[in-house]
Amino acid sequence: VLMQPGFVQEVCGDVSGVWSSGFVYHVTCDITIPDGESLSIEEGVTVRFAEGTGMTCNGTLTAQGTESDRILFTTLSATPLPGDWDNIELYSGDNTISYVDYEFATDGFTGELASNTTMDHITMSSMNLNARGVYLSNSMNMSFSDNYISVAGAYGIYCHNCDFSDYLNNIIIGPDNGIHSQLSSNCNLVSNEIEVQGDYGIDAYNCSFSRIDSNIVRGYDDGVEYGISAHDSYYVNIEHNDIEDFREYGIYF
Repeated sequence: VLMQPGFVQEVCGDVSGVWSSGFVYHVTCDITIPDGESLSIEEGVTVRFAEGTGMTCNGTLTAQGTESDRILFTTLSATPLPGDWDNIELYSGDNTISYVDYEFATDGFTGELASNTTMDHITMSSMNLNARGVYLSNSMNMSFSDNYISVAGAYGIYCHNCDFSDYLNNIIIGPDNGIHSQLSSNCNLVSNEIEVQGDYGIDAYNCSFSRIDSNIVRGYDDGVEYGISAHDSYYVNIEHNDIEDFREYGIYF
């Protein structure tokens, strides 16, 4: 895609290269980062997706905003509604998604085989009622930190079989379940604030050699079934957690 300063850029199909700071990009059909290629989105970029369109990342995505100049993923519609556009799918490792606002999508970040990806300072809101925040699997060395995720779907952050991953200082509000890190050893789940109403605030089933520390878990409406579940996990450090409004167990292991 050839970028011309000062103009809105329409993009469709395969994308790669650099999307320059301060530009607006209109996604008019599904876009894909091809395998082996990369797309870098600079600070201050706005990406507006047409109805039903989304992004598939078979290559590497770097969306690097800053505290003062964030990146925005949103709808192209002049009358925005939750679920206007599809979502962003990750199928390659080494992604960086930082200081990003993500809104009006059908779903959050989904995919698999996204090892060594960092997601931090993401704000996710105004989503479809079934939207999940992050839904990934089979991805090692993941980092989720300082994110604000407000969704009403099944999971805030789901990373199944994600060894050596960190979940730090995230705020998760509204989903059925907070953080799912099943079958993931050597993980750190620290200083997260979670408000949910489903089965668990933190599910660390079979997460040996992990640390679950200084989290705040709150159930609302009927409460949460388990504040923290660490069943079949060995050599796990669970301490300084603040758990309220659970139906069965505050901590189950």
